[in-house]
Amino acid sequence: MRGIRAVAAVGAVLLCAGTASDNLADTLRSTAASYFAKAGQVAAATGRDSTMDYYNRLLQDLDLLKEPPPPYYPADVWQRSIEAQSQLDVSLAAQLISGSYQAMNAIRGAGETFVRSSKDGTMQPVAVYVPFTYSAQRPAPVIVFLHGWQQPESHLVAPQYIDDVAEETGTIVVAPYGRGYYDFNGSASDVYDAFGAATRSFAIDPNRRYLAGYSMGGFSVYNIAPMHPNDWSAVMSIAGSLLASRAPRVTATMRSARFYILTGAWLLGTLISDA
Repeated sequence: MRGIRAVAAVGAVLLCAGTASDNLADTLRSTAASYFAKAGQVAAATGRDSTMDYYNRLLQDLDLLKEPPPPYYPADVWQRSIEAQSQLDVSLAAQLISGSYQAMNAIRGAGETFVRSSKDGTMQPVAVYVPFTYSAQRPAPVIVFLHGWQQPESHLVAPQYIDDVAEETGTIVVAPYGRGYYDFNGSASDVYDAFGAATRSFAIDPNRRYLAGYSMGGFSVYNIAPMHPNDWSAVMSIAGSLLASRAPRVTATMRSARFYILTGAWLLGTLISDA
């Protein structure tokens, strides 16, 4: 009897998970249809270069919901990650459809919002994780986190380990999209606009402001950081490298800065705990 009950309980959990995924898939499909119908209106707000990126994210999320987890991912962890990034992408699209944007300072946990570009006045997306313990009375560390090639900023913030590290350390994570440009070339101002929006929206510890990047973002930190070297307490490159062409500028402008170079297994919290 106990074995039958256990099987029934597992079945109920799987059924609920399936129902949740089905509901999310329906939401992704309906949001994608609404977004496509208003793509011209969205382009006026975001600029034409990236308008269809946000539509394609919804379709990619639909595909990922159907795929089995990679062999190195526990099924439940994979499912939570895909659902979290899908919800962020739905939120982003819904804001663009309505033309009403989430206030950054109202976000707790993972959220998406937009920042007006200082370069051309367009609205550019930023994924943010704000610990639920955040209080304006206790200035928080902030990490501006640059994503990898062909990776949306929402997918960088969605995984559970980002939640865990941010909550454990009390750190605000800010991930700009940078219009999807390779190496953030031509969109460095979007990175600094997102950073500026965070410093205006939250009480930030002036001695704990970090720039980090993964893969393409790990290469890009060596280009972005020297633009305003005094903004950063330390810089982290994850699965990236300092190109010889960038080395003279980095060493000239950031000679006393702390750099963390990570390959293989890593913990983002190392940047905070060691600084």
